[in-house]
Amino acid sequence: MKLLIVGFICIFSFCAPIWSQGRYERVELLWEDHFDGENPHFISSESDDLIGVVANGSYMLSHKTHKYYHTKYHQVNINPGQDFLIRSKIRFTEGEDDAYYGLVWGYKDVDNHFDFVIGKDGFFRILKEKNGVQLIPKNWSRSNAIRPNGQWNEIEIRKTGFKYEFTINNEQVYVSSYWPLYGNNIGYKIKNVCTIESDYLVVEQPRSVHVASKTISPYKKQNLGKPVNTKYSEVSCLVAHDGKLLVLNRDNHPGNRYPSSENDDVWFSEWKNSEWGTPVNIGSPINNAGNNYIVSISPDRNTLVISNIYNDDGTSGGNGYSISHWTGSKWQLPKSIQIEEYVNDGEYGGAALSPDGNVVILTLQDKDSKGVNDLYVSFVQSDESWSKPVNLGGVVNGFDHEYSPFLAADGTSLYFASQSHPGYGGADIFVSKRLDDTWLKWSEPLNLGRSVNTVGWDGNFSVEASGERAFLTSYSNSLGSGDIFSIRLKEEMKPDPVVILSGRVLDSKSGRPVEASITYRELESDRDLGHALSDPKTGKYRIVLTEGREYGFYAKNDKYISLRYHMDFNEIGAYKEIEQDLFLTPVELNAKVVLNNVFFEPNKSNLLGKSEPELDKLVALMAGSKTMEIEILGHTNPSKATEKFHRELSQRRADRVRDYILQKGIDENRVTATGCGYNNPINLGVADSHKMQNMRVEFRITKK
Repeated sequence: MKLLIVGFICIFSFCAPIWSQGRYERVELLWEDHFDGENPHFISSESDDLIGVVANGSYMLSHKTHKYYHTKYHQVNINPGQDFLIRSKIRFTEGEDDAYYGLVWGYKDVDNHFDFVIGKDGFFRILKEKNGVQLIPKNWSRSNAIRPNGQWNEIEIRKTGFKYEFTINNEQVYVSSYWPLYGNNIGYKIKNVCTIESDYLVVEQPRSVHVASKTISPYKKQNLGKPVNTKYSEVSCLVAHDGKLLVLNRDNHPGNRYPSSENDDVWFSEWKNSEWGTPVNIGSPINNAGNNYIVSISPDRNTLVISNIYNDDGTSGGNGYSISHWTGSKWQLPKSIQIEEYVNDGEYGGAALSPDGNVVILTLQDKDSKGVNDLYVSFVQSDESWSKPVNLGGVVNGFDHEYSPFLAADGTSLYFASQSHPGYGGADIFVSKRLDDTWLKWSEPLNLGRSVNTVGWDGNFSVEASGERAFLTSYSNSLGSGDIFSIRLKEEMKPDPVVILSGRVLDSKSGRPVEASITYRELESDRDLGHALSDPKTGKYRIVLTEGREYGFYAKNDKYISLRYHMDFNEIGAYKEIEQDLFLTPVELNAKVVLNNVFFEPNKSNLLGKSEPELDKLVALMAGSKTMEIEILGHTNPSKATEKFHRELSQRRADRVRDYILQKGIDENRVTATGCGYNNPINLGVADSHKMQNMRVEFRITKK
């Protein structure tokens, strides 16, 4: 399976008010090619029977056979439900008397299309062909509007309401009822031995583009230049959430592992010293002789979601998706992701994994698709398989292609490319906000505007967690066929603010890095929200946390006792990066572990409900270690109250924790409780955060 990452040539907190406002911009031009090097669609090509040359602002086609006709066309996402105009200026330069030339539209394939052609002798014809059967609404007829050979003829096909109007040099030559389009390709038809030249091909369709920004953006797209972009085609890109890793695809690059295969390889570039480094081929096993694409990177950068399936020997195994984990020195052989009743009848696919790893947005075509390609949602299951994909619905999906999805770090902002929603060119980038947890209700997609989108093809959009920089692929003003660009985003185009929490997982005794899984939970609901992996060698981890929750999080390794942490992100206001090392305590005699997520009412021993998940983990530890005995230690923070008050309060709190453990079935002889008062502070600072560290409950292992 190929991702939809090239142009078609010849073949969340919930929605903020600003997102629903935007502005509307009236646009007439849908697509154009003036053959002058700006936004090129048609390119020079040569076969045994047909030569096409783009030069000096014109497109020349030379046909060299009587056997059959040829077409050269390009995909244009016309909305068939609205009026449109196709116009071109063409002239006959030389050839035989039976030659003819003109336009094709609604082109699906050789057996399904329409044409409007002119003969050398001053006649014209209109034809529609369906399933190989030709119907001729207007057979060869002479028109005085047709200019002599060597002179330009302007041809127009206009849809107005439920009729077509056909015009040659501003003179209407035929009117018919509207015929539904078979396909969305438009271009040229040429028959018999002749040479023709075209000055332009233009498609107009009046529409109102719903633009995300209320004002024109002052920011411009910047070509990343060398060494990221080359004379070859950089056909896709994906930035990691921390903005320090850029994954890209290169087509037919000599540095690809199998350059003779003419397929794509995955490369990566790192952000160092305020610039992007020279891209490096990611190598085996990710790259093989097939088309290789990374569709998602986990926030910890230790997990990749990859397009296509891999066989056990590393060769390509067909359509679908795979996952690979970083081992500390290399990437694992990708393993297939099992998606219930997964079907993709389209040629292209794509996927975007949510930052918490629980949801994936898929590009596919199925029997319930609204258009050619739609976006679907699938949810991870308890056995690590994925649910049957469900269509996101008609707000997001339209009559044509939706693809290239990217879920921002906030988990609610969905950026994607569309050829359905009104835009400026072949494909534009849009953003929609998720409105609830069903993942089926979305805000009206907003076009990111002219600062991002061109009249050509734009896609593969991704944005770093800070929202400051976005990256995309474009074919305008490129060094090669396709290049990677970056752009700053206006505030109203950015995803909601998040916190990137990063650090290392360490052995609390030796300080050495530990390989571990990291879990983060919502304390209020006692619900797991996501998981991450630490780097097996360095212990580094990285997770993304959204606004509006109080979190508990911890690292886990079966050889250690987890130390749990909590942070309150109910109100963060702006993007933040916080460093927090996570410690794991070896299971050994006299080891102490702080129960960070145990909470009491102020100056009382009443446990708060959000303490239960922390205490349940301790119960599970003791249930799994039948001989372990512990001492619960209660501590307070120095204050104006008497020493007796602190000693008694700390004792009551320790007793309350012990009671909870015993109520869960742990033998009373295995747990003791001691109140330490304020005699053992761990932080003498005066800030509230320092005092909170002293008011703690911990346990000490008294017997293994």
